Amino acid sequence: VYRADITELELIAAGANILTVTGLNFTFANDGAGVLVIYDDGSGYSDIQIRDGHDFAAANQGFTDPLDRTVPQAFSFAPASSARVGTLDLFIGDGEAHRPDAVEITVGGTLSRFENVVVAGDGLEWDTLSYWVNIPAGEAMVTAEVFSGDGHSTVKPDSINWLAAAFSVPLEVTPTPTPEI
Repeated sequence: VYRADITELELIAAGANILTVTGLNFTFANDGAGVLVIYDDGSGYSDIQIRDGHDFAAANQGFTDPLDRTVPQAFSFAPASSARVGTLDLFIGDGEAHRPDAVEITVGGTLSRFENVVVAGDGLEWDTLSYWVNIPAGEAMVTAEVFSGDGHSTVKPDSINWLAAAFSVPLEVTPTPTPEI
């Protein structure tokens, strides 16, 4: 896993951008590359959290719990008085389309499960997955977890490298009272 802060290169501008990544010739493997950009869309304040690591899961290697899944990542934030929608973006390498996997997202005790989504959709064995997360009023946590295997398929499970997660949720802003003159 290689990382670089490319902010000072000023490659990103307002509007659509196209980046070309070259020089990724490795002697062992090259699953792909991702670029994470934080930008101001003018819609208000958000709580933005990033998890960066290298969490490998491979039930297909004969490993059992806990090596058949990744470590759950919990994103805590201030509750709001109304429902809102957050975004969860995941960088996952080593995925193959024909092998089962799963992503689970839990909000307020409600589990959403997405099976067979790591399909090498963005590179040789690279996926950038994006989810809209419905957050009920009063809720203050979202948890995400990635699994090698889907728990029921007889096909050899996917081995996966969960490399990064970014979560963003709009903040409830309390208006500041205007001082009396």
